[in-house]
Amino acid sequence: MTGKRFASLAAAVAVCLLVLAAFVVQLLGGRGSVPGWQQLRAALGVPLQTEESTPQTADGSTVVYVLDVGQGDAVLLCQDGAYCLIDTGPAEAEDALLYDLDVLGVPSLDYLVLTHPHADHTGNARAVLRTLPVKTLLLPLWQPTADETADWPRHLAELAADSGAEILTAEAGEEYPIGSGTLQVLQRGSEDADSVNDATLCTL
Repeated sequence: MTGKRFASLAAAVAVCLLVLAAFVVQLLGGRGSVPGWQQLRAALGVPLQTEESTPQTADGSTVVYVLDVGQGDAVLLCQDGAYCLIDTGPAEAEDALLYDLDVLGVPSLDYLVLTHPHADHTGNARAVLRTLPVKTLLLPLWQPTADETADWPRHLAELAADSGAEILTAEAGEEYPIGSGTLQVLQRGSEDADSVNDATLCTL
């Protein structure tokens, strides 16, 4: 490559980087944080939802997606156009979680279930409540002990209430309808558990 061609290529790359930087600054709008994938996708108008990515199920059948949120858990149940998200993964997986929910065509959640208050299970609960309409937030029966440092995300109850979500404490044996199916509570948690893991909400 000649010196002139290299200089031209370098100049073109520099211009592209400047345009990208200006675009990011415009997206920030003074917010002081780097825009996430959802913001960039929306700003660029990239269509990601396709017929192939949207859950395709026969009436009465259930599709279960184990979402990739890294070191954490997030499981999406889909049936007859109804959706239940069990746990939300860690905070650093927010963009990945919201991306997956968008690609899968989830317009709203009938249930957001948080099994126990560890950050790798509840890290994006507030982001989900801010992004999608949620009908019911289902929580286990649990009270922290003096030695337990785990807790629900800050202002979770207030955010859920402000969003219009009903907050329910699970009871063993209860069943919640998801389309033509049901979500059954096997273990509701415990106020007397020695650790938060022992008070985990279990469903079927």
